[in-house]
Amino acid sequence: MKKTNWITTPDLLINYAIYLLKQHKNPNKVLWQLCQFLETHLNCTKIVYSSRGIRLVNLKGFKIRLVGRFDNTKNQMSKSIQQGYGSLSLMSLKSRVEFASKELYTKLGSCGLQIWLFYEID
Repeated sequence: MKKTNWITTPDLLINYAIYLLKQHKNPNKVLWQLCQFLETHLNCTKIVYSSRGIRLVNLKGFKIRLVGRFDNTKNQMSKSIQQGYGSLSLMSLKSRVEFASKELYTKLGSCGLQIWLFYEID
């Protein structure tokens, strides 16, 4: 029996990351926690509504990218942290990609958070 999971949406993950960053967590730790959460939910089944009707999709991989100023240094250049895991295929007809992007505001400036979730259609 497959596990069915409805909580792996990119919008929910972005709101969870915002919640963790507001608690003054290190951005590297926030990315690590998001990756650990998603790794435990790999190969979970999710119900999706499409133009062809109701479909079941399996989470096969993810990519998380955080861009901005994180460290309290004199360097004005932004940094980019990116984590990915699993199958990240964009070229298959049997795949579905969910994407969400949000701009975050911290005491050091603005940051951009992007999350891609890669699903395989059953």
